[in-house]
Amino acid sequence: MSGIGDFLFEASKDPRVKTRIAEEVVSMDEGARERMRALQRLGGHTFVMADISDLEGEEAYAIAEVHPL
Repeated sequence: MSGIGDFLFEASKDPRVKTRIAEEVVSMDEGARERMRALQRLGGHTFVMADISDLEGEEAYAIAEVHPL
């Protein structure tokens, strides 16, 4: 698992994809982060999606489950 701020996530072994997922997590406002924490406390799962089309040369997205610390 990789971590950013107060969240952990599992992503591809490709460091470019990990960086893109991390950028998405960092760009979330505190309200979005708190909603993710609340959903986790209720037993839900939270995911982040990142556009990686420029890395793949065609339309592509990476999805990672995100876990609050």
